[in-house]
Amino acid sequence: MKLTETAPAAELTDRRLPAQRFGRLALFGGVLLVALSAAGFALRGEPLEPRPSEPLPVRCVSPAAVGSGWSGLRLTGLLRAPRVSELAFGRGEILLEVAVEEGQRVERGALLTALDPRRIQARRTEAEARLAQARAQLDELERGPRAETLAAARAAVRQAEAEVALWSKKRARRARLVADGVASSEEGDENEAQLAVAEARLDVQREQLRELENGTRPERLAAQRALVAQLEGTQRAVESDWVDTRMVAPFAGFVAEIRAEVGEVVIPGSPIVRLVEDAPLEAWIGVPPETPIEPGARTEVDVDGRPVTAWVKAALPELDPTTRTRTVILTLARDPSLTPGRVATWRLPAPAPPQGWTVPLGALVRGERDTWSVFALAGEGEGWIVERRRISVEGTDGERAWVAGDLGPEDRVIADGTHRIVPGQRVQPSAP
Repeated sequence: MKLTETAPAAELTDRRLPAQRFGRLALFGGVLLVALSAAGFALRGEPLEPRPSEPLPVRCVSPAAVGSGWSGLRLTGLLRAPRVSELAFGRGEILLEVAVEEGQRVERGALLTALDPRRIQARRTEAEARLAQARAQLDELERGPRAETLAAARAAVRQAEAEVALWSKKRARRARLVADGVASSEEGDENEAQLAVAEARLDVQREQLRELENGTRPERLAAQRALVAQLEGTQRAVESDWVDTRMVAPFAGFVAEIRAEVGEVVIPGSPIVRLVEDAPLEAWIGVPPETPIEPGARTEVDVDGRPVTAWVKAALPELDPTTRTRTVILTLARDPSLTPGRVATWRLPAPAPPQGWTVPLGALVRGERDTWSVFALAGEGEGWIVERRRISVEGTDGERAWVAGDLGPEDRVIADGTHRIVPGQRVQPSAP
């Protein structure tokens, strides 16, 4: 039995030993291979440090002076609809109906989509019933008791008075009988108790009659009025929820997009319909801040190469932090062929050209406290190095910027991609 038990263990040990030896040999071989590779690099004199990065290729331009051929500003902007609304529901429910199609024109107040109203309708019915009950109770309290109720209370008082009178007469007769020895004193005590009960009942009936004649207490009226006001607020909230199950157009326009299908559960606040107002389009164009703007003035813009009459609607009071321009809104004459998103060009004559140089708009680098600069190239022997040149922006036309500062026609200014460049960086110009 001992040989049978120990033989499998010994056989397993013999099988594991070769595997363990092979693992150790593999580990030793890997370490040796790494050491030899490192020694080979050292013997060949090859450096282990990474090679220096190549200069970054950049596109450069030379600042251009504003010549005598200055003909004014050429400004560009995009056409927009006066109003574009992303319409959504304020509650989550199953979308029951989509009453419009994409591209369809709708009038103000037209039904667009609707939610399943069954739950809201049940709450609405319950709220109306509770409010009607509270109002009926308040009306009853304000009117006071009915004439029939008062008559019944007075009759109850008279009945109680008659009972007291009856037991009073019985007490007098019982007292004579007790005095004559005909009746016992226990019978007299019983008569006294019945008289006390009748008198107590009379007091209760008189108090109830007095309460009915005085009317409802002011405190109870105030509590009932407060309950009615609370239920009226609840009904208004439920009524608002019921109205919100129907999405209607807030203005006349075109359905640009529908983002849900019938049967889907609507997410509260998630836009369902995108509505574009059917009104004359507007052109939003950035102009230099010193440009005089006259609201209501008639002008002309170019859209797709053809002139379109427009009127100056307004000029926004703030400057764009990127372009340093002020946005002017132009209202275009109604034209069914014009669509939002198209480019509008506005040419403004200028009496005299601005002083300084013109550079591409992409060359401007914004600094702290709304300061501006450009990146210029310096050095040539070891390669070009980026340096910062402080400037002031005199105006823009959407493509170019008129600047003043330490620049000249011999300088080479980086035209674009300035977000990936820092002063002192080595670059390689790809164009003169």
